[in-house]
Amino acid sequence: FARLKADTFSVERIVLKNVELTGPLALPKGLEFDVVYDPKGMARAAVVHGPEALLAKLVARRSGFDVEMSASSFTLPFAPEISLSKFSLKGTATAQGMQVSEWDGALLNGTLSGTGNVRWGDSWAVDGVVTARNINAAVFAPALLSDGKGEGSGKFSMRGRPGKLASSSRLDGSFTVTRGVLGSIDLARAIQTGGKQATGRTQFNEMNGQASYD
Repeated sequence: FARLKADTFSVERIVLKNVELTGPLALPKGLEFDVVYDPKGMARAAVVHGPEALLAKLVARRSGFDVEMSASSFTLPFAPEISLSKFSLKGTATAQGMQVSEWDGALLNGTLSGTGNVRWGDSWAVDGVVTARNINAAVFAPALLSDGKGEGSGKFSMRGRPGKLASSSRLDGSFTVTRGVLGSIDLARAIQTGGKQATGRTQFNEMNGQASYD
């Protein structure tokens, strides 16, 4: 969003290779930027290449940029413990933040998708909606389930310094697990023995519930 034109000097294009952006966010290394400027010295378009087939395209639209991004694998900068494969994103960015109209990726043999809003500055705010489909519930909740496919939707939010967003995350939503197995208890045996014997497994057709994470 900076203007690069002076009275006796102007820039039409800048190419940067093998870029490493340091800071509180975990961004990919070895990035390549190709930025084109208009006669007024403002960025008109940009293309970013990176590892894991990362490709981002930005095109100027009035007060901001249209953004399209894709990658074979992408680690969320503000939640480095989450890495999505087959990642894609569309949205608009301004100097104040970014509105994500759609994003999706693969995780735990299923898919995640949704929308989001990011407001940046000294303190960041991230919120949006996420929908999960066909998630491997046994990997997501191994203490409870040993098998099953999960679906669900919810709202998420994060507040704070950019490098500390994950620690302030909150999620509220609902879920359904189908054709699953409780891996630590046999309900039928527990009932028959008055609770004296309960170890084992319990198959079920469907489980519904509300979930909160803070």
